[in-house]
Amino acid sequence: MSLLRDKSNEYCPKCGQELVWRQQHRYPIISHIIFGLSFVAFLFLFNKIKNERWILWSWTAFQATLGVLLVAARLRAKKRVLHCIRCSSALR
Repeated sequence: MSLLRDKSNEYCPKCGQELVWRQQHRYPIISHIIFGLSFVAFLFLFNKIKNERWILWSWTAFQATLGVLLVAARLRAKKRVLHCIRCSSALR
């Protein structure tokens, strides 16, 4: 596969159209937004909740869980599959 092309040298077994590479899953935009908003909220509310240790620990655990899920979603979105444009069949 060439770096400048997204087409492959393989053809669809159903319709004969040339296959193209595409992402297997969508990029995790919603996870990024939730992670960012939670982090910004933590920065703004830190002075109000700094005396409540259980809130700090639970928020930290929540952020760590979101971070792990975000990394997993980004790794899943990095995988690419061959896809037929004409008959819309995904071939791995």
